[in-house]
Amino acid sequence: MTAFSAPEQTIIASDGRVLRAAVAAYLGRYRGQSRLHTGSDLKIFMASGT
Repeated sequence: MTAFSAPEQTIIASDGRVLRAAVAAYLGRYRGQSRLHTGSDLKIFMASGT
């Protein structure tokens, strides 16, 4: 097996896309006010870098 190294920036960008897709899938379960509140909470969480 051959190892290959990807630039760290590529990995971070890929992780960000995966995380955004996961958040979108998670929010898809909610409707109405629940979706608004959950989306708002997730937006704050994601902005905090935690």
